[in-house]
Amino acid sequence: MRWFKHMTDSHRDEKIMSLCQLAGLDGVGRWWRLLEMVAEQLPDVGDRDWALLPEKDLKEELGFYHTHRLQKYFEILERLSLISDVSIQNLPTMSAKSCPNLYRISIKTLVKIRDYRPKKKKKEEEERSRSRPSGAKLRPDFSWSLSEDQKQGWKSTYPHVDVEEELSKMAQWAKANPRRHKKNWDRFINNWLKSSNEKRRKEKQFNGFDWPTGPRSPSAGH
Repeated sequence: MRWFKHMTDSHRDEKIMSLCQLAGLDGVGRWWRLLEMVAEQLPDVGDRDWALLPEKDLKEELGFYHTHRLQKYFEILERLSLISDVSIQNLPTMSAKSCPNLYRISIKTLVKIRDYRPKKKKKEEEERSRSRPSGAKLRPDFSWSLSEDQKQGWKSTYPHVDVEEELSKMAQWAKANPRRHKKNWDRFINNWLKSSNEKRRKEKQFNGFDWPTGPRSPSAGH
């Protein structure tokens, strides 16, 4: 399980308020860390609500130096019904001396607050991307797949250049530089046209044109 819901008003929950009174804010923080540790072992689907966690890891992550303090904390969680069950287990193939204590911790609440929204958001984004108009694409034969609306938009935005001519130049550039293939051709085209448009605008001004009203005397304004 990668996600679970954390309600913004969880601090007003009766059980959490009781935990705060009995174990302080540190105890509340340890509770959320314990949820994360158990959730890491749970599958994204199914009803399994328990995890096996080594005592050493629990003490390090929850900040307990002594086993009896860890167990006392679990007793508080069980009393408040924040955890459904906790028991100590050892692997039967190992001796008790060589095998660290494993805590089997069950938290039924995790199954209820499991969050499926990341998958839902991904699906919604895929649907939105399909509904959006397709962007500029360069075909294998180095011809452009563009809509007329795109071309008209560029022509109105960059009036100082011949958009069709510039698109041809871009295709030739892409053909000569196959290793510099672009993931976003729309951005590439806009940047190219913007640069060419500004360059052409300055050239026309330098040559005595007050674009788009037409030619003017080079001496005008002097």
